[in-house]
Amino acid sequence: MALDKKLSGNKLFAFEINNIFKAIRQLYQSVFDINKALDLTGIAASDMERFALNTEKASSYNTTPVLLKKFKVYKTGTIRLKFDYKSSNQNYTAYLYGQIDGASVFSDSFSNNVYQNIYHDISVTNGDYVEIWGYGSTSTSALIKNLKICYDETVVSGSDYKIITD
Repeated sequence: MALDKKLSGNKLFAFEINNIFKAIRQLYQSVFDINKALDLTGIAASDMERFALNTEKASSYNTTPVLLKKFKVYKTGTIRLKFDYKSSNQNYTAYLYGQIDGASVFSDSFSNNVYQNIYHDISVTNGDYVEIWGYGSTSTSALIKNLKICYDETVVSGSDYKIITD
């Protein structure tokens, strides 16, 4: 750190304190950037149940979609959604579809009035909202229950990353 020889007393002290705070802010920002860049954990779809939303939900008896399930994701990777679904009337088709932040990630249609089990593997990013919507017709509704959010945590090999310091 270069000292300004023209400054004396309190001015010199204030000058040095200001430089120290600047150096601390730069160091903190560097550490923050490294931590952000080196998130070495992720998730991979599996049958390991992590969370469950078991309540049965049904759409209305019309073609207007109804939000049946919604949750926020706090990890990045792939999750497996497993759930039971059915149509309230086997003679009519009901529909389910999944969205992440408004973008479609899966859709199903069915006309069986006995619960069927299905799963979908979907890619997610930390902060995403996953929603499952359903609709039917004037003669049927879509029903869903026992939603399981499944994944394994993964760790990226340390040999894939190198930290270079100067």
